[in-house]
Amino acid sequence: MITKTFKTAYIDPYSGASGDMFLGAFIDLGFKMESLEEAIAGLEIPGCSLKSERIKKKGISAMKFDVVIEDLERKHNHLKDIVKMIESTKMSTGAKDLAKRIFQKIAEAEALVHGTTVDKIHFHEVGAVDSIVDILGAAMAFDFFDFDEVISAPVNTGSGTVKCDHGVLPVPAPAVAELLKEIPSYSSGAQRELTTPTGAAILTTVASSFGPMPMMNIQKIGYGAGSADLKDRANTLRILVGGQPRKEDEECLVEMEANIDDMNPECYEYVMDQLFQAGALDVFLVPIIMKKSRPAVKISVLCEEAQSKKLQQILFRETTTFGVRQQQVKRNKIQREMKTVETEYGAVEVKVGYPEGELPQVSPEYESCARVAKEKGVPLKKVFEAAIKIGRLGS
Repeated sequence: MITKTFKTAYIDPYSGASGDMFLGAFIDLGFKMESLEEAIAGLEIPGCSLKSERIKKKGISAMKFDVVIEDLERKHNHLKDIVKMIESTKMSTGAKDLAKRIFQKIAEAEALVHGTTVDKIHFHEVGAVDSIVDILGAAMAFDFFDFDEVISAPVNTGSGTVKCDHGVLPVPAPAVAELLKEIPSYSSGAQRELTTPTGAAILTTVASSFGPMPMMNIQKIGYGAGSADLKDRANTLRILVGGQPRKEDEECLVEMEANIDDMNPECYEYVMDQLFQAGALDVFLVPIIMKKSRPAVKISVLCEEAQSKKLQQILFRETTTFGVRQQQVKRNKIQREMKTVETEYGAVEVKVGYPEGELPQVSPEYESCARVAKEKGVPLKKVFEAAIKIGRLGS
């Protein structure tokens, strides 16, 4: 079996996260600042230049990235203005799409905080040129490194207060708190803002999960320095890049389960439809016996990590369960493809799988076979047999 090394980035925001810290870490990992300069040349920002230098934070060597602007006026932008700016750059399509998603996430958080709509929201500090460049650069860097997976440690937000356009606000600032909903976060150390809206938006857009560092062979480590000098820790963002050897046919998924003994059975079909529409790879029900010999049903959901939160919300909303168990599982799958085969009764769709060293497996699609059986007035099993035979011959 072929084994592929999946490139994983593990982000460690132990001193928080900001746009310039992300760029510093990426430059430390090998991202070329010249690429960003070339990409944003079309923005024609007067008096704007980029600067990076190696400095030390608590003895740790790190890259400090800065956007130097002669005109320090902070311009407020709407989302549509920033989207136009993104489109005018020479960034790749992938980087542009990621930058738009990051700004969309910020706009949605700001709109919730201020009780308005995304179209009406002003970006304030995040609308400033330096923050825009930080996000564009981060999007370019993620596109450049092309990680297979991005995981983050819990986020240190800092504490105390921060001064912004609206006055003095608590840390984490309202927009940051909104962005970090359902994300593991904590406050430790400095009485100041450690995670900015820009940093929180980048982090929550690119990371597929948050928690301990996975098993990986660390190959590179990048440190991005923040501006402040903290008393108790190095003010840096660390990104560890490594490989996870994994069989090519192996994927990491999430399995969720809930035991239910008090729900109308007629509701299960609706729940399953909702889960499949939201991205579940598989949903199945198993009859079980619970305490006091009560008959019950265990509902199981298999999904990708990115869909787990949304599917868990559906389970809580659409069923009577008070708890959902969740665990990571590995799934091995054979190569497969969908085909249309011409049988003596008509065209039928089949799924063909190719086990290593074995004959192809052919699985006719029920709906397709049923349609042909009704149209031709023949037994359904005859259509199934014909589809399997033709499918194997054609493979």
